[in-house]
Amino acid sequence: MNAERLNAIAKAVTSDYQSLNISQMLRKLVSSLQDQVSQNNAPEYQNEVANARGHLSDALGSSATNTFSPTWREAIHELGIDDVLGLALFDQIEATFSRNLITPAAALEELKTLSERVDSVMLSLENLSDAFQVLRIRNEDLAPGECEIGVLIPRQFVSNELSNLGDEFQDLDQILGVFDELATGSRSGFKVRTISSTDFSVFLDSTHAVCACLAVALERLIALYKQLLEIRKLRAELEKQGVKELELAGVSAHAENKMSDGIDGIVHEMMTEYKKNPERDKELTIELRRSLKRLAGRIDRGFNLEVRMRELPEEASRSPADQAAAAKASSDFNRIKAASKTLKFLKVEGDPILSLGQETNAQQQDGSHDSGGGTAAAP
Repeated sequence: MNAERLNAIAKAVTSDYQSLNISQMLRKLVSSLQDQVSQNNAPEYQNEVANARGHLSDALGSSATNTFSPTWREAIHELGIDDVLGLALFDQIEATFSRNLITPAAALEELKTLSERVDSVMLSLENLSDAFQVLRIRNEDLAPGECEIGVLIPRQFVSNELSNLGDEFQDLDQILGVFDELATGSRSGFKVRTISSTDFSVFLDSTHAVCACLAVALERLIALYKQLLEIRKLRAELEKQGVKELELAGVSAHAENKMSDGIDGIVHEMMTEYKKNPERDKELTIELRRSLKRLAGRIDRGFNLEVRMRELPEEASRSPADQAAAAKASSDFNRIKAASKTLKFLKVEGDPILSLGQETNAQQQDGSHDSGGGTAAAP
């Protein structure tokens, strides 16, 4: 993750917790539990503890950190602070009470430690933001109405080779281009916002119409892929048991056929919803199927994709044309927000199970791409 994105995450987390008063609520819970322990479980203090838990439940349940994008959530995990944010923090609080139902004093000590950790993390993030400001490191966040597409490319997929990474960038431009045309009727391309290198992550500028179209497609594709996770896990277990590759081919073929049939359904839905140019229907249908297959293959190999948009503020003085544009932007924002709940990092087990739309580098260079109806060789 780059410094600008880290700055944006730090500001978002601290702003969210300050607006919700999470640290203060947690300290209030500790104080109320302290009174309960000191006063031999007096009913009034038990009620205070119950009320404090209820307030924390509401606040942490509404925390913006629960709906951070996949790359932001992964960055938070890498920072080691995901356990004190949003619903994960509330789960820890409730687990503490569950473990210590008859020993409130033990629960108190655990909650004191947890509260101190939350305070420490928030102070560290605030100091980090202040340091970034002094060092003139900007906050890489979206302006109102702006959108971005994020793609995380596993290093092993490109073997850490510059030429392979360059090829993949070209492939991504081709894969995403069909969604540009579906949503807008033309192809304006994608400008790079930033590139990160922990895993190779590229973030692209795009319009809210294109982002909404891609988000809907990804939501449906990932929901379909999740149906294959048990098959993938089963295949890995069979492989560990010494089942030969030839005998596992039937398992892989079943997964491949299930994904291919599901993609046909997504293509039909998207072409019905986004029909822009009837003269291009046949070409776009073929290309959309190809792009979805290639995306499915990449998800199977550890890629993660996300779509983010910052909502436009309400303005009463807009002209009719601006109001219509704002209404469209608001609609696209809601679609992206709804889809983003599905676009989470997938922790998959076992080797990739799909070969849909995956060409070797040699095939890419020779131009022998998947035509949309067949299965290409896996890399």
